[in-house]
Amino acid sequence: MTTQASQTRIVNKALTILGSTSRVLSLTDNSPAAKVAFRLWDETRDEVLAEHPWNFAVARTDIARSGDHVPATGWSAAFELPADLLRWLPWREDHPDHFAGEQEGQYILANGNGPLFIRYIRRIEDVARWSSGFTAAFTARLGFYMARPITASGTMMDRMERMYDKAMADARRQDGLATGRTARTASFRSDWLGARERPYGA
Repeated sequence: MTTQASQTRIVNKALTILGSTSRVLSLTDNSPAAKVAFRLWDETRDEVLAEHPWNFAVARTDIARSGDHVPATGWSAAFELPADLLRWLPWREDHPDHFAGEQEGQYILANGNGPLFIRYIRRIEDVARWSSGFTAAFTARLGFYMARPITASGTMMDRMERMYDKAMADARRQDGLATGRTARTASFRSDWLGARERPYGA
């Protein structure tokens, strides 16, 4: 199964849920539906990935002190974050790798020479690596953003918003069962502004 084929199935499922009879052969089709999906795909993927520390998308790595960026005040050093980082997941204070610091742009500002050992949510572009729960949530979110240009229906947008909330709640429970940590299965809350609760479990 190729990544492109997986993308196609996801987009076509979203179109089916929206009640559209349109179908795409790829995201590079010249059809209106494919053009809409192509414009929305990357941004929507990153948005849903950043919502939760998905098991398949969490990574750990060392980051070195940067010689190109020096904090103006408050901290003695800057450490450049990985290019694929979507969200830094600070360690709990009782974790052995915890350090005091804050994110500023593509850097973590902290004291000392490092390196710092961090945990973060990374961008996963390969659809074949996505979990089934994440895929369901992403499909619903993509459908939400496609609803207006495809159906011109505010009611359909409301329906897709509710579907996304349920899909996210289900996916988070699945993710929590795979880690054995119930703290990661806390209830998910969504609203129109996207100001959601985002637990930073270590």
